[in-house]
Amino acid sequence: MKKITLLLAVLALAVAQAWAAPVIEVDAEKVDFGQVDVGYPVTERFMVSGYDLTDDINLALTGRYAAEYEVTPSTITPEAAAAGVIVKVTYSPRSVWSTWATLVLSSADADDVTVSIVADPQRNGTIFGNNNQRNYTAAVGMVDYSVEVANFADVEIPTDPNQPVVRSWGPVSDNYEISIEGDDCFHARIVKASEISNTCTVRISYSPSASGSHHATLVVTCHTAGVPDVRVQLNGTATLPAWGDLDGDGRITVADVTNEIDVLMEGRAPSSQADVDGDGNLSIRDVSSLIDMLTGIE
Repeated sequence: MKKITLLLAVLALAVAQAWAAPVIEVDAEKVDFGQVDVGYPVTERFMVSGYDLTDDINLALTGRYAAEYEVTPSTITPEAAAAGVIVKVTYSPRSVWSTWATLVLSSADADDVTVSIVADPQRNGTIFGNNNQRNYTAAVGMVDYSVEVANFADVEIPTDPNQPVVRSWGPVSDNYEISIEGDDCFHARIVKASEISNTCTVRISYSPSASGSHHATLVVTCHTAGVPDVRVQLNGTATLPAWGDLDGDGRITVADVTNEIDVLMEGRAPSSQADVDGDGNLSIRDVSSLIDMLTGIE
């Protein structure tokens, strides 16, 4: 009797397992990227689990803008799903219109699970075209700066969001360049550049070595853009140096560095101009700081 009871229990368990429906579970009904900058990829993550699966889970992106999203991994084995798998969705926004996609998770005999993906892509450009001006103010030897986002007009970007978005993007290397014509107290460098959209981030600095007004023109170039140049008129106003002008000529020059070294070597008490780092003592740090001021190191 006990053997029959045990056999029936085993059969019941086997039948229950045979009839257990495969299940896919996701810990997020929606992936919301929020506001993102066009041209720069961003990634969100969520957990996927599966129970009683007989086949892999396939993850597929659908929708008009699915090509701008990538899911990793694209398949999950039943064994991995039983333990739980972190899934990454990477969004590479190429336009302000690719605001959504749908992720579908499917496996044999299991109900499909859909995850909506939403985003709010923004073109937060601060300089574009030719009508740009930036003004800077700094004491001689000091630095003023701004960080600008250059957006380039592109004839391939449609004006109607219902039109197809078709582009051919060049490599980021050698795709962007900058040049400055005018006073040499202005400097610029690209600190961030997009590989998928015609946009880059530029840091512009003003480090005058003489008091007065200064002017220059910055040209930022994107070789793959329909209109490849963005021009910025740079205006700087330099006040008299607060420190480092040991000879009192209103400039930071090599002569000031030489005088600073002489004061240090002779052990003289530092003047307010000689105490470049403002710590009340004269040391090699003051000489180093003065050299940085002279060379415009930020």
